[in-house]
Amino acid sequence: MIRKIIRLTTKYICCNSIFPLLLYLILVEILNYTIMNTATWIIQGILAAAFFMAGYMKSTTSIEKLNEKMSWTKDSSSGLIRFIGLSELFAALGLILPMALNILPILTAIAAAALVIVMILAIATHMRRKEYKEVGMNVVLGGLALFVTIVRF
Repeated sequence: MIRKIIRLTTKYICCNSIFPLLLYLILVEILNYTIMNTATWIIQGILAAAFFMAGYMKSTTSIEKLNEKMSWTKDSSSGLIRFIGLSELFAALGLILPMALNILPILTAIAAAALVIVMILAIATHMRRKEYKEVGMNVVLGGLALFVTIVRF
């Protein structure tokens, strides 16, 4: 589509002119921005869904049931578990709402940065408890959150 526009445009503008080159560069930049923006929105949606579900579970499920599902909760206070759950819930909302509503969109980058910190702390907790199988998901989610942070700042 873009190449067709460029070909049609160059027919009408002198070939020795710099205008076709400038038009091409502008269209490529727009296309790159659109692809990157779309990819970032998809990643934000995945992160928001994952953290919303995890946060909802940690903030509403009984501590006894959480102890069965997640071994690290046995060594943590119920207040800390609920705090982590609410933090993940608010961060999930912060990944989507500010950019979608165009109200202080910088909050999206701040929410993503907060999730990077949460994932670093989760990695440290799992490493300390020698739960190496749990670290992989934290690394992936933290890396995706770091990507969102960099792109949205």
